[in-house]
Amino acid sequence: MDAGGAIRTWSPLTGETTGGLQLSAGGAAPILGATGRRLALAIDGEVKVLDARTWDVEAVLLTSAPVTCLALCGGGLVLLAGLTDGRIQIWNVDSGSLAREVVLPAGATAVAATADALLAAVAIDRDGELVVVDVARGVSVGRLAGSGRPAGCVWMAEDGSVVAAGGEDWRVRAWELPSGSPAAVLEGHAGPVASIACSPGGRLIVSGGRWDRNLLLWDALEGTCLGCWPAESDLVTSTALAVDLGVVVAGYRSGRVRVWNLSRPEELDAPTP
Repeated sequence: MDAGGAIRTWSPLTGETTGGLQLSAGGAAPILGATGRRLALAIDGEVKVLDARTWDVEAVLLTSAPVTCLALCGGGLVLLAGLTDGRIQIWNVDSGSLAREVVLPAGATAVAATADALLAAVAIDRDGELVVVDVARGVSVGRLAGSGRPAGCVWMAEDGSVVAAGGEDWRVRAWELPSGSPAAVLEGHAGPVASIACSPGGRLIVSGGRWDRNLLLWDALEGTCLGCWPAESDLVTSTALAVDLGVVVAGYRSGRVRVWNLSRPEELDAPTP
């Protein structure tokens, strides 16, 4: 969301705006979740699900507590909402009905799910721990040991084979599922990790640092840093990795979006609010 209270979508190839929604300027920043077909945002005590192409509101979901994180999965048919009171609510978007709830040991800080909406990984506000949730049954099926510091961003492979998270310990961590075995611990940021994105199989990871403002590209299998995009004067708030397009996209607190060439630290034509 930019300083004027607008949310916009862009084409990473052309830099052209493809849609947008005007919110109240100066209001609370929305909690966002997205899939190719739909966009969800939580603000003012409700979750709105919109068509990502037309921006028409398709559903309004009323949660029983403030939302801390969102994830859309199952082609946009299922929405997971993490709440401040330590629950994950699982919603059927088309019917607007609450399907089930999962009680967590602490409040959720980030959530990600598989493409088929069968599994989810939830970072909770306790020791950097992650909880693995069976979405269909609405039960916790495992825990992934954390670093002792909260994780603020999490990613899950489309097939549920890998989970990655970044947080207050300045590291990016990855685990294999269903074993829960640690796959990688990646060190290189000079501050908390604010955002994370991965290639479909989890081999490549891009992470954005909150303090150092760097974007780092990792080979998770080898545990090595492949490159760094230059530090900026603005804070990184979000990242996306499109391997098929060969680009990395970074969002900044100022509302600026930058598109980088995946193979070298070179900025491509990027949208300007």
